[in-house]
Amino acid sequence: MPRHVLAWLELGSVMINRNNLGFMEPKIRYLTQDGCALTHLTLSGNHLNDEAIRSLTRCLPICPSLISLDLTANPKISRASLEEILSTLQERNSGLDFLGLAGCSIEGPLGSCT
Repeated sequence: MPRHVLAWLELGSVMINRNNLGFMEPKIRYLTQDGCALTHLTLSGNHLNDEAIRSLTRCLPICPSLISLDLTANPKISRASLEEILSTLQERNSGLDFLGLAGCSIEGPLGSCT
């Protein structure tokens, strides 16, 4: 799909099992295209874990158009992912307007970057 066509992508609860190998790869490729126009990405309820979020986080500096990231209902996402997302956002000229992590395993104490 051309990188300038899609602004909003909702892929909530599309993974039926906990094996998300390969699920993130196409999204990463799309987000890292030069000129990607995606502004909102929903990946809620897809059994994502910290490894998947680590891959996604590497895209954030490359895709400044992304302003909304919904990762809700992924209980394998931990505080480490939140801290990595926030740390990576400091490398961008702009942050996120929305970051959804409800239903994830974010527990304190939170680090200094949070």
